[in-house]
Amino acid sequence: MSDLILTGLIAALIGAVGILSYILGKRTERNADFEKKEKTLAEVRRLRASLDDSSVVERLHNKYKR
Repeated sequence: MSDLILTGLIAALIGAVGILSYILGKRTERNADFEKKEKTLAEVRRLRASLDDSSVVERLHNKYKR
């Protein structure tokens, strides 16, 4: 009887460690994605700010004429 309880506790402990590892892995992945999105948004803001300069806009229009 005691062996059955001990086996159940070990199984529950292994399951808890597995679930905790999964959750921490997802959180790490989510943080990495967030940092990548943050860098991309900063680059977009920088590029949009450069479009305020009319010479940049004119150069782009000349380069990509249809």
